[in-house]
Amino acid sequence: MRYARGCTKNIFGGSIKTLDTVTGNGDNESSKRNKESEMARREVTKDEIFKAIGPLNVHPRPTGEWPYTSHFQTPSGEIRGTIEHYLPEGSALPKSRYWLPT
Repeated sequence: MRYARGCTKNIFGGSIKTLDTVTGNGDNESSKRNKESEMARREVTKDEIFKAIGPLNVHPRPTGEWPYTSHFQTPSGEIRGTIEHYLPEGSALPKSRYWLPT
């Protein structure tokens, strides 16, 4: 089983060390692929993203502070879709933007 890379905070404020943090493999080939795939992406609708990632073997990986950005990754680490949550100015309710790699 692969884990998210890096050291993240859990909901109780403590940090969780992941597999790559413990073994020191944070700059491996799949993380390079992820950075490249995040650069080349196009914005799509909610229906389009779930139609594209629905039949795939992917799992969401939330990143960042709230509101989170979720990257949908394959077991090999490729990002196949992204949901970016954000707070519009003057609003307390998050909105979402949907991205697929090109």
